[in-house]
Order: sequence, then structure tokens, then C-alpha cells
Amino acid sequence: MGTKKIYLETTMFNFPFVDDAPQYRTDTLALFTKIKEGKFIPYTSEYVVSELNNTSDEIRCYNS
Repeated sequence: MGTKKIYLETTMFNFPFVDDAPQYRTDTLALFTKIKEGKFIPYTSEYVVSELNNTSDEIRCYNS
């Protein structure tokens, strides 16, 4: 059936930084690991990319 595509909306990129919802952080990082392993093909919208580009350098560089 092939690799499934998964849509990532803005909040998905915020969850690794939340202190008050550790389960969201854990689940999101696990999902990102699966994406990195090729288990999912991620995609998002131009609006999400625009929002991410408008974040501070400190946050954008966190996972670089």
C-alpha cells in the first residue's frame, strides 16, 4: 500500500517545546522519529511554513 502521507499543522511544531503537556511532547517527538525513519511522508501548507519562518531564530534552530 506504500508509505502513508501525514499532514502536519502548526501546533505539531510547537509540541516539542511545551512544558505543561509532556505527553504531547513525547508523542510528537516519536512521530517525528517515525517520519525521519521513512514510516510517514510529511506534508504541510504554505501557511504553516510562513508561520514557522516567522518564529524566533532560537526556536527554529532548536532541532537543527
